[in-house]
Amino acid sequence: MALGATLGLSLKGILAKLAFLAGGTAIIVVLLRMLMAVPLFMAADRVMRPAARAPMARTDIAMGLGFGFMFLTAMLSDFIAIDRLGAGLSRIVLFTYPLIVVLISSGMERRWPSARQVFAFAVSYLGLVIVLRPDRTEVPPQFWSGVGFAVLCAVTIACVYSFANPLIKRIGASRFSVLTHISAAVGMVVLALATQTADDFALNTEAYVWMVLIVLIATVAPIMMQYEAMRRIGAARVSLIGLLGPIVTVLLAWVVLDERLDPVQIGGFALVLVGIAILEWPTLRRAFSR
Repeated sequence: MALGATLGLSLKGILAKLAFLAGGTAIIVVLLRMLMAVPLFMAADRVMRPAARAPMARTDIAMGLGFGFMFLTAMLSDFIAIDRLGAGLSRIVLFTYPLIVVLISSGMERRWPSARQVFAFAVSYLGLVIVLRPDRTEVPPQFWSGVGFAVLCAVTIACVYSFANPLIKRIGASRFSVLTHISAAVGMVVLALATQTADDFALNTEAYVWMVLIVLIATVAPIMMQYEAMRRIGAARVSLIGLLGPIVTVLLAWVVLDERLDPVQIGGFALVLVGIAILEWPTLRRAFSR
C-alpha cells in the first residue's frame, strides 16, 4: 500500500502535464479535481468512520475550512509550477518542503536548528541550485515564474504540516481532508468564475480523462492507501518508501513527457535526495531497525 501510494502521488505531475497538453488550464484542472474529489473524500470518511466519534466543535470546523484555503494555494501553485516548469523539476523543488518545516518549527520554538538539520538544508539547497542551473541562458520564458510557484507550494505545504497537526489529531485525517477540500473547492469555483471564460471550460474528452485519473489514481486512492499503510507498518516505514516519490516522477517525466535532466542536474538531484535523507535520518534509522 505504501508503494502504491508513492506511485500514485508520483503520477500527479505526469497526469496534470498531460491534461495541460490536452487543452486544460491550471485553474480548470484544479477546479475539476476539487469538485470530483470532495464526494469521494466524504465517502471515504464514512467508510473510515469509527463506531463512536465525537462531533466536531465549531472552532474545529472553522479551522479546517481555513486550512482549506492554504491547501488551495498549495494545489494551485503546484499545478501552475507543473505547467510552467515541468513535472520532474517541479517535484524536485517541492520535495524540499521538509526543510522548510524545520525552519518553521525552529522559529516557533525559538531555537536554532541542529547541526544535522543545517547540514541537510545546505546539501539539499546546493543540489537544488545545481538542478535549476541559474547560469543557463536558454530556458523557457515562464521557467523562473514556475520555480517561484513551486517554492510557494513548498512553503504553503510546510505551513500546513507545521500548524495543522493538532487539528488533525482532534478530528481525524479523513474529516480534515473533507473540510479542506470543501473550502478549497468553493474558493476554486469563485476564482474560476472570475478569471475563466466559457471557452476555457470547453475541454475535449482526453482532458477530462486525464483529470478523472488525477482524482482517482493520484489523489483519493493514494491518500487512503497511505493512511492504511501508516496504520499497518508505521509512519517511519511509509516515510522511507515515500523518498522514492520524486525519483519515480523524474523517471516517468523522462519516459512519458521526454523531460530530461543533464548529468549535472542529475548530480544536483542526488544531493537533494541526500540532504532529505540526512534530515530524516532518525526516522529512517527507526524504519531500518524494525
